[in-house]
Amino acid sequence: MVILGSDYIKKLELIEEENRLLKKKLKNYEDKIKQLETDITRKEFKGSKAKIIEEYQEFIANNVLLHSWVELRNPISLKQPIEDQVDEIFKEAYFKDINEGGMVLMGFQNREEFIGKPIVDFWAEETRKRGGRNHIRYVEILKERSQGGQQVVKKLVHGGEDIYYATSIQFIVENDCIVRFFSSQFDISTQKLAEKAAIESNKRYQYLFDYSNAGIYISKFDGKIVNANQALANILNYPVGELLKLNIMDFYINPAERHEILKILKERGQIKNFEVQFITKDEEIKWLSVTSKIMKIDNEHLILTIITDIDDKKRLERELMDSQELYQDLYDNAPDMYASIDAVTGNVAKCNYAVTNVLGFSEEEIINRNIFDLYHPSVLERSKELFKKFKETGLITNEELILKKKDGGKIDVSLNVTAIRDEEGTIIASRSVWRDISESKKIKRVLECYRQCLSAVLYAKDEASLMQEVCDILVNTSDYYMTWIGFAQNDKEKNILPLVHAGKEDEYLENIIIRWDNSEFGMGPTGMAIKTRQIQIVTNYETNTKFEPEKDLIISIV
Repeated sequence: MVILGSDYIKKLELIEEENRLLKKKLKNYEDKIKQLETDITRKEFKGSKAKIIEEYQEFIANNVLLHSWVELRNPISLKQPIEDQVDEIFKEAYFKDINEGGMVLMGFQNREEFIGKPIVDFWAEETRKRGGRNHIRYVEILKERSQGGQQVVKKLVHGGEDIYYATSIQFIVENDCIVRFFSSQFDISTQKLAEKAAIESNKRYQYLFDYSNAGIYISKFDGKIVNANQALANILNYPVGELLKLNIMDFYINPAERHEILKILKERGQIKNFEVQFITKDEEIKWLSVTSKIMKIDNEHLILTIITDIDDKKRLERELMDSQELYQDLYDNAPDMYASIDAVTGNVAKCNYAVTNVLGFSEEEIINRNIFDLYHPSVLERSKELFKKFKETGLITNEELILKKKDGGKIDVSLNVTAIRDEEGTIIASRSVWRDISESKKIKRVLECYRQCLSAVLYAKDEASLMQEVCDILVNTSDYYMTWIGFAQNDKEKNILPLVHAGKEDEYLENIIIRWDNSEFGMGPTGMAIKTRQIQIVTNYETNTKFEPEKDLIISIV
């Protein structure tokens, strides 16, 4: 059995309390018997023989469980060696009388079953087996009586199967011979059982102390080790005998920890699972968990301490901490966007740096924001359907959606989601991963546009229909609002004549003046492309001054 920490302390406390109560009971029994014996011995009886017997019987009835009157048919001469007479004494010793308590104790109904019977007939089997050894004890009493000339009371224990009692004897001497004696018995069965229980309790305590896998030691407040078990010796790599010569302070890496333990012990009487570092005999530093309690042992306040080796636990804690730090670093700095979404509210509970960097929000603007606020309107309904599916199944795989940036831009993403569940298996949150697929989507669109344009060239009927189809392809396979194709005229103003268009035009081409001369109408991207024969790209028409003449018209179609 391995008992560690506070559970072990509780077990030892129970045993300690049990021992304390048993010792108290034993002391009470011993004091009671001693007092009764003293009272019997010191009792002075005055008057006639009948009066003496009457007074004595009254005293016995009120104070003693069992009292008997034994007559000796062969009186014991105090002038002859008692050893030579003892065997005959008990053969001729018979009961003259017995009190009510004695009959009840021995299980008899009336006095006639006792009167005139030899006392040896009532001895317990184990008492009979002792034979001469039992007589020797009576011989000792008789010797003391003959030598001291005073009444002698000895406590003799007779063992039965169920009854134990102590016997006090008072001898009556006439003409230098013992002619009778009065025997008083005190029931000590409970005492004997208590003694046995105390022995068993001490055995259990010692077994727990000796064979526990936890290190146990008892020390004084100054740190002197009074006792230690083998488990402690194994932990610290010292022989038990050597440990008993040392002070527990010798093992602390940080002495302040010992002072802190003592402080808590003095305030609370105990301390549990206090983690410290000890140094072993071979100079290995170990993490230990200390559980201590102040206990009173042999009238001295000592400290009982149980220590467990938690080196492996601390190592695992360090590994776990390193792993968590690594995980957090990977999570925070991952190129993909990670977030945890509350399954009930749909709000963002946690996100990594990629979410804030890509979407342009601060962390404060993202946390507790509803996830649907981050999706582009074009995929809002689909995102709600997927969230419902996640709460039902706990899994979403490779779903393509569009996130909305803070500046209004959009980003194509691939969504994968797994569930975080509580102990009952209920989904409480998501592990959501958005992977930016804008570039791959763009490449796909370019390739598709190129494929369709190539097909249009191969199957075109005439130039006009080819130009129209190319404009349609560009709008349908990309994010362009509108495309158009125009011819550069060699007239005086060098106008550019729109021929075909596709997408949202809203009379833009009818109202715009586009030229390729050097006037303000010829400085736009269209005119510059013709004049320079280079592709012109404008990323922000609102801030580009070359778009000034046509800015309002562009805004109208965007």
